[in-house]
Amino acid sequence: MADLFARHMNAELAGDLETTLATMSDNPHLVNVPSMVGGAGREGVRAFYANHLVGKFFPPDVEFTEVSRTFGDTRLIDELIISFTHTHRKSSGCSPAWPPPGVQSQSPSS
Repeated sequence: MADLFARHMNAELAGDLETTLATMSDNPHLVNVPSMVGGAGREGVRAFYANHLVGKFFPPDVEFTEVSRTFGDTRLIDELIISFTHTHRKSSGCSPAWPPPGVQSQSPSS
C-alpha cells in the first residue's frame, strides 16, 4: 500500500489527474482535514482534484514532512506538515486563509 500511495503522491505533484485517480479505489473518499474540502465517489474526487489540486495547488518548493502513518488492508492515513512558499495570487478552496504570494507557509494535513 505504501508503494501505491507513493505513486499517487508523485502523480499529484506532476499534475497528472488520470494517474492520480488510477491509484484510488472505485469509490474513493477524500477530505483535506484543515479545510474540510474534498469529494466522495469517483466523480466527486475527480472534481476536487481537477478544480483545486492537480496541477493547480502545489508550489514549486513544496515539501511534505511525515508526522505519522497508519495503514491497514484497505486504507492509509498520513499526517503531514506541508511547507512551501505561497505562489498563488488567488486562493483556492484549499487555502482561503493562507497569506499572499511570497510568504513561507506551513499547514498540517491528513
